[in-house]
Parts: sequence; structure tokens; C-alpha cells
Amino acid sequence: MDRTKHAGINRRGFLRSASAATGALVGLGASSSAAHATTVSTVAQRIDTIRMYMTHYALFDEPDGKIPAATYLNVFGQLDAGLTLTAPVAAQAFLRWGGEGQHLFELAAGFKPMPYRISPPGFSLAETPAPLLLWFELLLRVPVRAADVTPFVVAIGTFQLPPAWAVRARLDGSHFTVRKPMVFRVQIRQAFIHGAAHVGLVLPYVTNGEAAAFLGLPPPANPLANLFYSWTTTMTLSTTHVYVRDVATEPPPAAEPFEPDETQIRFIGSPIDADGRYTLVGSVGRPDFVAPPVSSVPGILQVLFGTTNLTDVEWACAETGVFAG
Repeated sequence: MDRTKHAGINRRGFLRSASAATGALVGLGASSSAAHATTVSTVAQRIDTIRMYMTHYALFDEPDGKIPAATYLNVFGQLDAGLTLTAPVAAQAFLRWGGEGQHLFELAAGFKPMPYRISPPGFSLAETPAPLLLWFELLLRVPVRAADVTPFVVAIGTFQLPPAWAVRARLDGSHFTVRKPMVFRVQIRQAFIHGAAHVGLVLPYVTNGEAAAFLGLPPPANPLANLFYSWTTTMTLSTTHVYVRDVATEPPPAAEPFEPDETQIRFIGSPIDADGRYTLVGSVGRPDFVAPPVSSVPGILQVLFGTTNLTDVEWACAETGVFAG
């Protein structure tokens, strides 16, 4: 089954699915427990915030406070929630299995699409095109100048979820560790905000053909399909891990510059406290463990990163939330 279809699962649906799976598995475990004295129970990891860093690309937070607060509409004037992300960002449910209940196997997971603002070369517009200014005029029924509307670019990142059996975890007292395959896929949308009216316009996803035209690249295969680029690795995240890098020693990100007052990338794991709160941190070091980024328009990698075979990526992730069970 393709679990990527469930990347946007809402929390109620996730909990309902997890409960059903849990009930069935616990039922199976009850007979096993009677025969083998094995402890079976379930635990849930709610993820409220995610911070990620990818060498050459970006350091960003989810939910992203850099996306302007506004009512966003599509070109047909309908509400578009694609730029809105509220906590929890994700949830994972695990079956605890073993004599001491320390080993966990994933039952179900749901990660929402994660929008974050970027400034990639070639995609950012200096000003809003005239037809879109007319769109705002028709909507707001007032004259609209180019100075009234600000264009910006948003990446929509999604985790392509692996099979549940591929995600393993360990719970040892207040310390929690998860090892999982990770594929992070990014697509691009352009947006425009009328600051005074707090109204935004969001265009459809940028296609392969549009991306090639923006960047002056040859026509690509599948020009009408949505542009994407992605990274792949297997990462171990733990409450005991720490990831620290001085910004001055890191390559400048292509998608969004480091903030002027930023001196360090600093992710610090923390054990589960009395309220169930925790921080998991994981990283994969360069150059051997992160697969080079791939794209539906390979030439975009040359524009973003200066090469189509980037092999020195370091990928770090911090998940903060509440643990129960």
C-alpha cells in the first residue's frame, strides 16, 4: 500500500486508524503474552514542531513563522489552506513488544504537508504581474498598485512515509530512540499577499515546464507534471543526541539565507519529562550517508547547488512534542 497518500492525514483520522490497529495487535499480543510472558502495549509520539537543516539548502522551522498571516485564496477565489500549518505537525503510534517493553514497532504514522518560505534563485519575482494585480482589484473592489502586493515563494515539504515495519524504536526509561528511512520531497508554489487587506493569492504548484522556463533550461520530460526535488537517508533520532554547527563554517543555503543574527545551528535532544514532553534529534553526516538530491528537472540542481550530483549534504532534524503511553 502507498502510505504517501496519507501524508496529510488529520489527527482524528490518525488516532482512529491507530486505535483500530492497536486493538487488533493487542488482541494478538494477549495470547502471546499468556504463552510467553511478553509485555504488549502501545505508545504514541505527537510531534508539535520540526526543525531541519540540509547543507546547501536551508535551515527552517515547522510551523514556519515567516509565512505571512493572511486569508489565502486560489485563482478561483476559493479558500486555500496549503500555506497554513498548525500543530501537531505529525504523529506516530508504536507497539511496545518484549519482556521489558523496550522495543517498539511502528503501527501507523501521519505527517502533514509542511510549507516554508524560501528565496531560491530564478523563482522569486521582483513585482506582481499585472493580471494578478487585476485579480486583487476585482476581489477587493479598490485600485491595487504593484507596491501594495508582495510576491513570495513557498516550498511544500512532505515526508514520503516508509512501510510501518521499517520504522523501529526503543524506549528506555525517559530516553526514546527512533530509526527510520526518510524521504523528504519538496514542491514549489508562488504566492502574493496584499499586506493592507491581509489577503493572499496562491498559484498552483510550479510545473516542470514552468520551472525550466523560469530558469532558462531546455524543455523537460513531463512538462505538465509538478516540479519536485527530494533527499533520501536513514536516520536515528534520539533524546540523547546533539547537533551543533557554527553558521560561519557552513556553506550558504540556496533556498533561504541564514538570519543575520544566527551564529549556530543548535539542536539539543531532551528526555521525556513528567508531562511527556521531549525533543528527538538526529543527523546524518556527510559525505557517505545522504543520497544526492534528485529532481524531476535535473537542471534545477545545477542552478540551486552548482552541481547535479551533490554528495556532501549533512541532514539534521529535531522533533519536539508530547509522548504518551
